Amino acid sequence: MKEILRLSVTQIRIFATDTLGYRYFRSPSSIADLKQRYGFDTQTSPFEGLPIESPSIVFTSGQFSIDDKKYLIESLTLEDRRIVFTISASSSIADRFFQNLLEVLKAYDLREPGPKYDVLVLAQETICIAKLDLRFEDLLCNSQESIHKGLETLSALPGYKVRVFPTSIKFAVRYLDIPEEMKTHNVTMIDKDIVIEVRAKTDPDDGIFFTQSPFNSDSHLKLLSIIEDVVRTRK
Repeated sequence: MKEILRLSVTQIRIFATDTLGYRYFRSPSSIADLKQRYGFDTQTSPFEGLPIESPSIVFTSGQFSIDDKKYLIESLTLEDRRIVFTISASSSIADRFFQNLLEVLKAYDLREPGPKYDVLVLAQETICIAKLDLRFEDLLCNSQESIHKGLETLSALPGYKVRVFPTSIKFAVRYLDIPEEMKTHNVTMIDKDIVIEVRAKTDPDDGIFFTQSPFNSDSHLKLLSIIEDVVRTRK
């Protein structure tokens, strides 16, 4: 890997019903404190008159400071059973932000005794834009390369030469053997995608890729290294 241009992690935590003190999170004082504490630029409040369980609270463009460094909190969503956020950082920093956030949220919760806030499910997604040591065509088998070369002889506009090249590969990740505890709490796991594609508005020859996976950032970067190694051994 030549260079990481962007790295962001989304963490999704699901809790059992009535674990989160959502009615306390949505109070004006709690919302104001969260905005001030993390410097959120915007926040979408629940609509007045709707049941407490119905809406979510969404914050955007905040900051998390730790070890004399600042990290962009792209978004934070609080719901009655879920805490979801995206941060421009690694998974280890995301974990530290969650622990910081959790202590803040617990302080808003006035129930006695307070619940343990045990997490049922933690799902992660990583997005990485990186300059890799390969060309996109290197990911394709010979038959696919032949198809694309054949397509170059065709043109939608007579008189114009065309260059046809692949830009995206997608794999589906399906979760099997779902634990019984998740089924008991009506938690489902939908298929997730692994995406590798040429970064939009860049020259494919520059080797800049948009990549996405349902893994933590360490596993994601390891996946990219494995792909580079596979391509390297095929040459």
